[in-house]
Amino acid sequence: MTEEEVEAVFEENGYSKLYHQLQYKLWLNGELDLVDASLLDSFFDAYTFVEYEDLLFDEFMYHFRMYQNVCQKNDWTYPTA
Repeated sequence: MTEEEVEAVFEENGYSKLYHQLQYKLWLNGELDLVDASLLDSFFDAYTFVEYEDLLFDEFMYHFRMYQNVCQKNDWTYPTA
C-alpha cells in the first residue's frame, strides 16, 4: 500500500490520530508496503484500540503481525476493497 492508502484505511476506521502518531515509523519500517488494504481494514474490524495514546509502534505491529499470521495460517479470506 502507498502511504496515502494506509492513511485512508486508518481514517476510515476512526484511527486518524493513531495514524499520525505512528506515521513516521510506519513509513520508515515499510512493513505495510506489501500488505493489502483489505487486510488492514479487517484488522481494524477485529481489534479496538481504545487507549491508543500510549500505544507504541512495536505494540501495534505485534498485534497486526499476529492477526496477519492467523489469517495466513488459517487461510482466512477478508473482504476486498
